[in-house]
Amino acid sequence: MAKRSVQWNGARIGALIGAVGGLAFVVFNAWSLGETWQPIVIAVGVVWFLWVLWAILRVPEDDQAYRPDARQMQAFWIVVVLEVVLIVGGTQLFIRVLDTPSASLPWVATVLGVHWLVFRMVFQQDVFLWLGWFTLTLGVVGLMVALTGVAEENALAATAICSGLFVGAVMTDRDAERWCAAPAVVRRRLRRRSCATFG
Repeated sequence: MAKRSVQWNGARIGALIGAVGGLAFVVFNAWSLGETWQPIVIAVGVVWFLWVLWAILRVPEDDQAYRPDARQMQAFWIVVVLEVVLIVGGTQLFIRVLDTPSASLPWVATVLGVHWLVFRMVFQQDVFLWLGWFTLTLGVVGLMVALTGVAEENALAATAICSGLFVGAVMTDRDAERWCAAPAVVRRRLRRRSCATFG
């Protein structure tokens, strides 16, 4: 018997990855706001993440949810591998060769933004379009701040806020409203389908 391939619920998996990644950006860059605000921002980020996680996981399984095909999944893994190579290579270049550690985080955000835009072309999901341009813009702004030295000794904090906290907040929040409304939508769809089958 042929082994059944695993079908991902693309929207659910993507939202979970975005929420986890967004929380990581917030937690690791909260130091930039100072000792007073750091624990507050982290606490708010964790609570918000748990709320978004609850909103995502409470949605009933929907057989009409977007599920990428084999070609799209192959493209997904290629993009992820290239993203990791670019992130590792770029951050090491800025830290070890160019001696500009403040540019490493904006570089990560820049690569992340490009990878969202590539995902838009691969998966044809509009959420990747605005998320990609927003993240890419914050990454480029952070690179400009780091490379021009305009923030001087505050460059690390400035880029952590611009290319770290802002990116994390948007990644965590990107689908919150839609997922909060999703359970009712899915249940109505399943109810109509059930009535059509047995009615």
